[in-house]
Amino acid sequence: LVVGRCIRLCTCPTAMANGLTDVLQRLIDNEYFDVWMCVLYLSKYSSQDNEQVFQYLCVKLADFSLADIETFLPQLCNVYLYSRLEPSGPLEAFLAERCARSLHFALRMWWLLDAEVADAKPLTLPRARKMREIVES
Repeated sequence: LVVGRCIRLCTCPTAMANGLTDVLQRLIDNEYFDVWMCVLYLSKYSSQDNEQVFQYLCVKLADFSLADIETFLPQLCNVYLYSRLEPSGPLEAFLAERCARSLHFALRMWWLLDAEVADAKPLTLPRARKMREIVES
Protein backbone atom coordinates (compact mmCIF):
# COMPACT_ATOMS: atom_id res chain seq x y z
CA LEU A 1 0.00 0.00 0.00
CA VAL A 2 1.46 3.35 -1.01
CA VAL A 3 0.09 6.45 0.70
CA GLY A 4 2.14 9.53 -0.14
CA ARG A 5 5.61 8.49 0.92
CA CYS A 6 4.48 5.99 3.57
CA ILE A 7 4.95 2.43 2.43
CA ARG A 8 3.84 -0.76 4.11
CA LEU A 9 4.88 -4.12 2.77
CA CYS A 10 4.75 -7.67 3.97
CA THR A 11 8.42 -8.47 4.52
CA CYS A 12 8.20 -11.65 6.55
CA PRO A 13 11.43 -13.71 6.28
CA THR A 14 9.75 -16.68 4.60
CA ALA A 15 8.21 -14.52 1.89
CA MET A 16 11.51 -12.76 1.20
CA ALA A 17 13.59 -15.95 1.20
CA ASN A 18 12.94 -16.53 -2.49
CA GLY A 19 13.91 -13.02 -3.60
CA LEU A 20 11.46 -10.33 -4.57
CA THR A 21 7.88 -10.78 -3.51
CA ASP A 22 5.19 -9.85 -6.00
CA VAL A 23 4.20 -6.85 -3.89
CA LEU A 24 7.76 -5.57 -3.63
CA GLN A 25 8.42 -6.05 -7.33
CA ARG A 26 5.21 -4.23 -8.23
CA LEU A 27 6.21 -1.36 -5.94
CA ILE A 28 9.69 -1.08 -7.46
CA ASP A 29 8.34 -1.25 -11.02
CA ASN A 30 5.59 1.29 -10.24
CA GLU A 31 5.69 4.72 -11.91
CA TYR A 32 5.64 6.37 -8.47
CA PHE A 33 8.85 4.65 -7.35
CA ASP A 34 11.43 7.44 -7.21
CA VAL A 35 15.07 7.86 -6.18
CA TRP A 36 14.13 8.59 -2.58
CA MET A 37 12.27 5.29 -2.31
CA CYS A 38 15.08 3.44 -4.06
CA VAL A 39 17.69 4.77 -1.62
CA LEU A 40 15.38 3.98 1.30
CA TYR A 41 15.02 0.37 0.21
CA LEU A 42 18.72 0.07 -0.63
CA SER A 43 19.43 1.10 2.93
CA LYS A 44 16.93 -1.41 4.27
CA TYR A 45 18.19 -4.35 2.23
CA SER A 46 21.90 -3.53 2.63
CA SER A 47 21.86 -5.03 6.09
CA GLN A 48 19.85 -8.15 5.35
CA ASP A 49 20.68 -11.44 3.71
CA ASN A 50 18.63 -10.73 0.62
CA GLU A 51 21.17 -9.79 -1.98
CA GLN A 52 18.72 -10.31 -4.87
CA VAL A 53 16.57 -7.37 -3.78
CA PHE A 54 19.66 -5.21 -3.27
CA GLN A 55 20.92 -6.06 -6.78
CA TYR A 56 17.54 -5.35 -8.34
CA LEU A 57 17.42 -1.94 -6.62
CA CYS A 58 20.93 -1.12 -7.88
CA VAL A 59 19.82 -1.93 -11.42
CA LYS A 60 16.76 0.27 -10.87
CA LEU A 61 19.03 3.19 -9.89
CA ALA A 62 20.26 3.33 -13.49
CA ASP A 63 16.75 4.40 -14.57
CA PHE A 64 17.06 7.72 -12.73
CA SER A 65 18.79 10.86 -13.94
CA LEU A 66 22.23 11.82 -12.73
CA ALA A 67 20.81 14.96 -11.10
CA ASP A 68 18.29 12.91 -9.13
CA ILE A 69 20.97 10.50 -7.97
CA GLU A 70 23.35 13.33 -7.02
CA THR A 71 20.70 14.64 -4.64
CA PHE A 72 21.05 11.45 -2.60
CA LEU A 73 24.80 10.92 -3.03
CA PRO A 74 25.61 11.26 0.70
CA GLN A 75 22.98 8.64 1.52
CA LEU A 76 24.23 6.32 -1.23
CA CYS A 77 27.78 6.65 0.12
CA ASN A 78 26.55 5.68 3.57
CA VAL A 79 24.67 2.69 2.19
CA TYR A 80 27.85 1.61 0.39
CA LEU A 81 30.11 2.16 3.40
CA TYR A 82 27.90 0.50 6.01
CA SER A 83 26.43 -2.33 3.94
CA ARG A 84 26.93 -5.84 5.27
CA LEU A 85 26.90 -7.16 1.73
CA GLU A 86 29.95 -7.76 -0.46
CA PRO A 87 31.80 -4.45 -0.92
CA SER A 88 32.56 -5.07 -4.60
CA GLY A 89 28.91 -5.61 -5.39
CA PRO A 90 26.39 -3.91 -7.63
CA LEU A 91 26.30 -0.58 -5.76
CA GLU A 92 30.06 -0.16 -6.07
CA ALA A 93 29.85 -0.92 -9.79
CA PHE A 94 27.00 1.55 -10.23
CA LEU A 95 28.80 4.35 -8.35
CA ALA A 96 32.04 3.70 -10.23
CA GLU A 97 30.22 3.84 -13.56
CA ARG A 98 28.54 7.13 -12.64
CA CYS A 99 31.88 8.58 -11.52
CA ALA A 100 33.37 7.61 -14.90
CA ARG A 101 30.52 9.44 -16.67
CA SER A 102 30.54 12.66 -14.68
CA LEU A 103 33.52 14.53 -13.27
CA HIS A 104 31.21 16.56 -11.03
CA PHE A 105 29.67 13.38 -9.59
CA ALA A 106 33.15 11.88 -9.10
CA LEU A 107 34.41 14.99 -7.33
CA ARG A 108 31.47 15.08 -4.93
CA MET A 109 31.90 11.36 -4.26
CA TRP A 110 35.63 11.79 -3.67
CA TRP A 111 35.05 14.54 -1.09
CA LEU A 112 32.55 12.40 0.81
CA LEU A 113 34.91 9.42 0.78
CA ASP A 114 37.90 11.55 1.76
CA ALA A 115 35.98 12.82 4.79
CA GLU A 116 35.25 9.22 5.75
CA VAL A 117 38.92 8.28 5.37
CA ALA A 118 39.89 11.27 7.54
CA ASP A 119 37.51 10.05 10.26
CA ALA A 120 39.39 6.71 10.18
CA LYS A 121 36.51 4.61 11.49
CA PRO A 122 37.70 0.99 11.54
CA LEU A 123 34.37 -0.29 10.20
CA THR A 124 34.30 1.88 7.06
CA LEU A 125 37.95 2.79 6.42
CA PRO A 126 38.81 -0.12 4.06
CA ARG A 127 35.73 0.46 1.88
CA ALA A 128 36.21 4.23 1.84
CA ARG A 129 39.85 3.88 0.76
CA LYS A 130 38.98 1.31 -1.90
CA MET A 131 36.17 3.39 -3.40
CA ARG A 132 38.26 6.57 -3.25
CA GLU A 133 40.95 4.82 -5.28
CA ILE A 134 38.33 3.71 -7.82
CA VAL A 135 37.05 7.29 -8.11
CA GLU A 136 40.60 8.59 -8.60
CA SER A 137 41.29 6.19 -11.47
